[in-house]
Amino acid sequence: EKMRFYCKTHAVPVCRDCIVLDHSKPEHDVVNVADVAKELRSSSQKMLSNLRRSLQSTENDIQTSDKSVTDIDAKSKEAQRLVDEKVKHLVTFIQKQGEQSKARVVAACGQE
Repeated sequence: EKMRFYCKTHAVPVCRDCIVLDHSKPEHDVVNVADVAKELRSSSQKMLSNLRRSLQSTENDIQTSDKSVTDIDAKSKEAQRLVDEKVKHLVTFIQKQGEQSKARVVAACGQE
């Protein structure tokens, strides 16, 4: 026999004979299986809608994170370039100071 009913108490589909023999009221909440299917469809649609919103939000968060990583990477490379530039400038400055110091030493020693 076709299962036209659903016992909510046991969460199983039941036939007409099962209602009388094993799933009688008031201990069992028996409803039409089509009504349960509609409820489940509606509930599933709501869950699917919520999941889609959550997925979209997560995808947006991932894009934002990816952009942040790209920005941080670019700023890091720029900072490294500036450090290299400053080090080069300092090395040149120190070399000039060294040359000037050597020249003063030579000049001081040559005068004596």
